[in-house]
Amino acid sequence: PLGEATRINEACRKSGGRFIMADTYGLFGGLFCDFGAAFEVVDADGEEPVSGMLTSVSQDEEGIVTMHDETRHGLSDGDHVCFTEVQGMTELNGSGSRPIKVLGPFSFSIGDTSGY
Repeated sequence: PLGEATRINEACRKSGGRFIMADTYGLFGGLFCDFGAAFEVVDADGEEPVSGMLTSVSQDEEGIVTMHDETRHGLSDGDHVCFTEVQGMTELNGSGSRPIKVLGPFSFSIGDTSGY
């Protein structure tokens, strides 16, 4: 089946399509996805997404996010964050994934927010 899957995947790529293959082997299974050359995965560890409450986002070139009370964010440099339900700086809501730089256990930067 691998030879046939490779052939189908190549045909999908040539036609601009995407390819998803799933196999099951009793209690186990496997999944292969090819969404094209431009597809980028930003999930470094496969862990489920987490959410947290923030206290503030500075309006400057570094855009510093401060977490609520004593809530550690648990993020690492290069992780990506998305924002929803932000009040005040509503431009962040639904603005897509942003890479972060950790500043401390309760804060991180998201890049330029001076235009918000």
